[in-house]
Amino acid sequence: MSLHQLQNKEISVSISETGAELKSLRSLANGREWMWQASPEFWPRTSPVLFPVVGKLNENQFSFHGKKYPLSQHGFARDMPFGLLGSGSDFLSFSLKAGDQSLRHYPFHFFLEIEYRLRNSSLCISYRVKNEGKETMPFSIGAHPGFSLPSWPTKKYWLEFEKEEPLLAIPLRDGLISDGSRRDIPAENRLLEISRELFLQDALVFKGLKSDWIGIRDSEGIEQLRLSFRGFPYIGLWSKPGAAFVCIEPWFGHADPHGFAGDFSEKPGINLLEPGEIFECSFTIDVISG
Repeated sequence: MSLHQLQNKEISVSISETGAELKSLRSLANGREWMWQASPEFWPRTSPVLFPVVGKLNENQFSFHGKKYPLSQHGFARDMPFGLLGSGSDFLSFSLKAGDQSLRHYPFHFFLEIEYRLRNSSLCISYRVKNEGKETMPFSIGAHPGFSLPSWPTKKYWLEFEKEEPLLAIPLRDGLISDGSRRDIPAENRLLEISRELFLQDALVFKGLKSDWIGIRDSEGIEQLRLSFRGFPYIGLWSKPGAAFVCIEPWFGHADPHGFAGDFSEKPGINLLEPGEIFECSFTIDVISG
């Protein structure tokens, strides 16, 4: 696994060429490692990129123009080798292009670029998707960063929302969107405690939050992190029950609804990109210490 590093006076990061995955985000002020270190006991990943689907498909496949294509949960980009596209003192960019392997699972000619850029104590992560084919390209893309929670649950942590708002989670069943009303997730003063019970019913998926950021606060109020996701229509929150990490996941897309059997281009939450068009989005992780 080839790793690339970036560092300024406040933070350092490491990114793997496999999946262009962020493996480390460290505060230099106190040495705090913010990224979950992929313990296989709970979850063997750190911050996978989700492409060309977010979440699970019915029967792990989709139909396009009458043909079925096998595609596992969250897509293949997270397991593929990316090339180093560019680098500088404050940025690294990686790319993945459609090839024989990807075309067996996803019959579209794409070019995916992922950039990591340092700005003081912030890390800005940008996605750029280009349709290099000759037909409309359906796709989803999203992030899945897992943040470590040292000494949890002895030490308490909270998810902090930018705005006071009702938190109504889209119901999931077996990883797929389920029928039924949204589940009310009780928060107090914009804070949601990360408890053992919070993720017993799978991830919490929200659509159209008014908040533009969600942060992590500890009981001492010394170490904090904030993920800003303006423009992303869906946000997922997840952890493996009993594990000392939490994921804050900005998405353009989501899992299949139960029973969905339509064409991939009609999948709820899908994005459509015309030939030659480019889709861009970005989010920022701010490290706030002391």
